[in-house]
Amino acid sequence: MKKGFTLIEIVGVIIVLGIIALIAILAINRTMGQNREDLYAFQIKSIEEGAKNYATRYANLMPTSEGDTFPINLGALKEGGFVKPDIENPLTRNPFPDCLQVIIRRRNGQLEYTVSENTIDC
Repeated sequence: MKKGFTLIEIVGVIIVLGIIALIAILAINRTMGQNREDLYAFQIKSIEEGAKNYATRYANLMPTSEGDTFPINLGALKEGGFVKPDIENPLTRNPFPDCLQVIIRRRNGQLEYTVSENTIDC
């Protein structure tokens, strides 16, 4: 009597391994995508923090009336050392453009910082 596997058994094992590999790849891709989105949010927060530090240093330039805004671009934040010069957009794997704007707005007596999303690809 010969010992070994039949062709059907080998094909079955290959199919099962393929299904397991597909499930693992999908899970890894989903996790990596979520990690990129989380890192993107962190990078945006880092830019906002740089703008806050800028606003602290240059308080005399900040809006004083309710609803007034003060735009500043990322290039100025980089030049002033408020943001790392090589800050990267993890979604595109390219540096954020220097023309990306942070809008500093006076609202309810406080300064509010918002990265203007429509300038990310300027």
